This record gives sequence, C-alpha cells and structure tokens, in this order.
Amino acid sequence: MDNRPPTSINDDLEAFSLEQSTQKQPRKFKRLLTTFINIPKKYLLPGGLGLILAVGLGGYYVFLHKKSPEPVQAKQEVVSKAEPEPEPIFYESPLTGMLVENESDTKRPITGIMIENSVGVRPQSGLLEAGVVFEADAEGGITRLLALYQEGQPDYIGPVRSARPYYVEWLAPFDAFYVHVGGDIAGKAAISKYIQSGRNLDQYVYGSSFSRISSRIAPHNVYTDFTRLDKLEGKATSDFEPWPRKDEEPVETSTASSIDMTISSPSYNPSYTYDKKTNSYLRFYGNTPHSDERTGDQINPKVVIAMQVDKQYYNAKDGPRTDYTTVDSGKVWVFQDGQVIEGRWSKSSESEQILFNDSNGAEIVFNRGQTWITAVSKVAWQ
Repeated sequence: MDNRPPTSINDDLEAFSLEQSTQKQPRKFKRLLTTFINIPKKYLLPGGLGLILAVGLGGYYVFLHKKSPEPVQAKQEVVSKAEPEPEPIFYESPLTGMLVENESDTKRPITGIMIENSVGVRPQSGLLEAGVVFEADAEGGITRLLALYQEGQPDYIGPVRSARPYYVEWLAPFDAFYVHVGGDIAGKAAISKYIQSGRNLDQYVYGSSFSRISSRIAPHNVYTDFTRLDKLEGKATSDFEPWPRKDEEPVETSTASSIDMTISSPSYNPSYTYDKKTNSYLRFYGNTPHSDERTGDQINPKVVIAMQVDKQYYNAKDGPRTDYTTVDSGKVWVFQDGQVIEGRWSKSSESEQILFNDSNGAEIVFNRGQTWITAVSKVAWQ
C-alpha cells in the first residue's frame, strides 16, 4: 500500500516537465536542479533575491577593482639606411688614356710586337687589343705593323715578323720590350742601341715563348701570347712620357667622314670610314674591312694619325731596304671626333717621344683609346 501523500495534477505535470527537460543534461546538473526544485517554495523567493543581490554586488566589486590594461608600447622598426655603393675607382692607362679598374694594368710594361701585314696573312690576330699601332713600308711596298700593348693582353698574336730600324726608333721612347723574329742588319743594330738589355725578345732566343702554326707556311706562321710573354717580362715596368689624352667630343656634323692614305700600292693603302655611333674609324684595305682573325670584329681606332715622313730606298749587304727619317719633323693630320686637326710632328732624337702640335703650336690632345699612326706620302679626306 502506498502511504505517500496525495499529489495534485500540477505537481504531476511539474514532475513530468522536470523529467523531460533533464533527460539529456549531465547527471551533476540534473541532481542540482532536482535539489533546487525540491526546496520548499517559501524559501525560494527570499533565497533567489539574495542570490541575485550577491551576484550583482560581486560583479560591481570586480568592475571597480578591475585593473586597466597595461599600455602596449608600439614597436618601432629601426630602418637602417643602406650604405651607398662606393664609386668605382679608375686608373688611367699611360699608353691609351683608357680608364681601367685594375691599377696593376697601368703599371704593366709596354710591349711592342712586330706584326706582318702582307695580303696573304690578313686577317691577323691581336690587333684589336693594341693600344698604339705604327704602320709603314717594310720592303718592296709591303707594309708591316708595330703593335704596342699595355692593358690589352691578347692570348693569340701574330703573325710575328722581323725587326726594322725605324720601328725600333719609334718604340725606343716607350722603354718597351720588343718582340720579333730576327731582323735585318740595320734592325739588329738599332735594337742594340735603343732597346734595354733583357728587353729584346727575339724568337730565335726565346723559342719556347712562340709557336709555329700548321695552317700557314713559314715564315708567316709565328704566333705568341701574353701568358708566355708575361713570364719573360716578369714584374718589369716602363718609364715613358705619355701623350696627353681627353674624353671624346664628337662634332655634330663630321668634316672628315672618309680618309684615304697613300703608302705604296692599293693593296697596302689603308682607308677609314667614320662611324658616328661609336665615334671611331672603321679600317679598310680597298673595300675589304681590316678585321681580327678570331672574332671577325673590324678594327676601329679612336684616333687616326697620318704622319708625312721622308722615306728612302737603299741597297744593304743583306739586300734592298727601306728606311724612314724618324728624327725629323713634318706635316701631320690627326683625325678624331669626326674632324681633322692639321699640324706638325717632331722627334728630336731616337730616344725622345714624338710630339704632335697643331697649326698654332699647341700640343694636340688625343681621345682615349686605340691610336693608329701611319707613315704616309699623302692623305685625303672628305
């Protein structure tokens, strides 16, 4: 028999609602809720009010005592200014006036190399890198070239040929090494007089510093390079008086766009065409560009000089020879910047440098770069 007190319908509904709402709650929460509901109703109202009051006072207390957030100091990014790139330092080549990055290149000795120029050996190798080139009649109207090097150091140069006295006299003021394959009697005598002891680099003495190539017949097949020549020259330097140099100043309208020089015959008379884009002179023999054998690039000096020099022919013990009067003075035409400067050249002794002066007597200042000097009988331009 059930002795529980009777319950009202409201009590049954209340119990049913409780059962339905708590079926899915966690067990702890369910027990807490059941306990709260079973509290007698007379205690619920005052207790609830007290609870609300306590929660409110607690929240107010927390609000009053809440610490303000510490101010966050913004991080300041330190931007370091990039150090400016140092300006490159350049050094002026005494031979060409070119500005080079390696000071050691300006302290290299001058090396003069005799280069053959007969029609059958063109194109030659190594002329593009020469700083100064002298051109004159060697024998029978066939010209030969004396190429001077300092910062330019080609790895293939030739064909190398024999010495002649006037080339030695043009080279003497440069305090240079002289590279050649033997020479005529007068040439060897000039070497003994004007080339320092130890600077006469004759192939007959220093054979291992030269090579004979198989694609050409002797005597047109001797070549050398600066890897081997540097071993002979060591740490030597050259003490000489350089020609004055300047930056380029091309004229707006060229007054010397084409140059024709006369040395001997058409096969050996050089001509030039002014290239305004590069402010240089493209070199030809007839209609054929004078180019480098390996690269195919056309020779294009910045300065072209036509020097009128007295020439003689004579019979020596070793055959018919050509000679030039190097210690003298004469007319000169200097082509640069698309124009011509007329004046005179002079050389007071074999060991003294050639001087170039304009018609007013002022020294002519050359552009930086390669310079070709040709001993001519006449020259024309337009």
